[in-house]
Amino acid sequence: MIDTEALRKKVIDLAIQGKLTEQLPTDGDAESLYSLYKVKKKEIEESGVLKGRKQKNVKIVQPDSIPYSIPDNWRWICLDDIAEIFGRIGFRGYTKNDIVEKGKGAITISPSNILDNGSTSFESCTYLSWEKYEESPEIMIEENDVIIVKTGSSYGKCGIVSNLSEKATINPQIAVLKYVLCDKHYLNFVLNSSMARKQYEEFVVGAAIPTFSQEKLANLIMPLPPLAEQKRIVEKLYNVLEQIDIIDTLQQQYESDLSVLKGKIIDAGIRGKLTEQLPEDGDAETLYSQIQEEKATLIKEGKIKKEKPLPEISADEIPFEIPKNWKWVRLANISSVISKGTTPRGGNVAYLDSGVGFLRVENLAGYDKIDTSSLKYIDEEMHNGFLKRSILQENDVLISIAGTLGRTGLVREKDLPLNTNQAIAFIRMAAKTLVDAEYISYILNSVTIQKELGNKKVAMAIPNLSLEVISKVIIPLPPYKEQKRIVKVIQQTFSLLDDIDV
Repeated sequence: MIDTEALRKKVIDLAIQGKLTEQLPTDGDAESLYSLYKVKKKEIEESGVLKGRKQKNVKIVQPDSIPYSIPDNWRWICLDDIAEIFGRIGFRGYTKNDIVEKGKGAITISPSNILDNGSTSFESCTYLSWEKYEESPEIMIEENDVIIVKTGSSYGKCGIVSNLSEKATINPQIAVLKYVLCDKHYLNFVLNSSMARKQYEEFVVGAAIPTFSQEKLANLIMPLPPLAEQKRIVEKLYNVLEQIDIIDTLQQQYESDLSVLKGKIIDAGIRGKLTEQLPEDGDAETLYSQIQEEKATLIKEGKIKKEKPLPEISADEIPFEIPKNWKWVRLANISSVISKGTTPRGGNVAYLDSGVGFLRVENLAGYDKIDTSSLKYIDEEMHNGFLKRSILQENDVLISIAGTLGRTGLVREKDLPLNTNQAIAFIRMAAKTLVDAEYISYILNSVTIQKELGNKKVAMAIPNLSLEVISKVIIPLPPYKEQKRIVKVIQQTFSLLDDIDV
């Protein structure tokens, strides 16, 4: 089972180290931003809104307290440099007599209202009398306030107030950050990082009930990037965390088998559930007509052969609903060639230690990859002569049709020249600028299509699929730009599954 919680923490930690975003000269530097923040802090103090607050003993960040290196145009600061911290302390406390029914007071936010993903939920709330609410205007909560637990077992849990439909305040376990000068969402991610967690643990050492003071919290050190990069980090994190949420949801539904999980992610993609359908993309009906025009041109020029008409797609063949601007098509409708490889003369005796790469089923690494580590070779004469009809081209989609069925790969320019044996079929797009080969290579790995291919296999000593079966496979065709977006989301999600060490 993939530990998605560890995955989220890892991604946040990388982001606030400057490892997920590019540092751009046009952003300026955090030193200048820090100077601007000092001016704004002084303006806040001179406005009188902080009148009567106890002066905090905030230290300067010391070199030996810095946990890791950050980009040159960033700066280490204290939390107090960019926010004012307020809590319900002293006379602002309340008793059970101040608790009222809903409608007779304001929500008093508790740790249970902060969700693990850093947002808030108010489905279950305690209410505080209007009198106690009005007594402490400095802790009245507004949409997008950053809040953090400072007392109790969930100390350090923090979030951004969202979807607040009623007036609210905080209970004594919570602190609220006001007059925040940096991007609030960036700050929320920092406070949810492993770096911040380590400091919280140091704050509560020796306490019978885990508690840290507002002064200790004010001394929390944190990295400050330029404002433009803060916003890029936030955008990047929300995009990546959205992909992790997809993994989380699908993992809960489809157990722990990674290949099944990836198949379900692809399934979500080919149902239009991973991407937004944009009007400016156009529709697949128009796209399909353009593909047919391209095929007709290739036939007229003698570059491909005219095929037998394929049967219309019947309603009972369609496995699920797709967006209105998509279209169901047969694979051969959008391909110029569906063929299979040839076995060299002499069989394995013909294999060489170098020359033209010759693919076998074990070289199909799945999705859009080819494994060349165990590649066999043939000579150029064989490649251009006896095996001429199975010379592969860039963006040919490959699928195994004998033995281990349904394994896929995609030919890249760096892999050429390549040829393939008869256990592999290759699918060549009729219009490479209208149909994305990566989209087709992924779609063939969906649970839906893999199941269909399994149902169509011929049970022999060596199971196989015919080219006719491959040609008639029905697939959902989105507009070209959405094909590209689907591939991008799938690749981002797979990258999280494969590349981050959790």
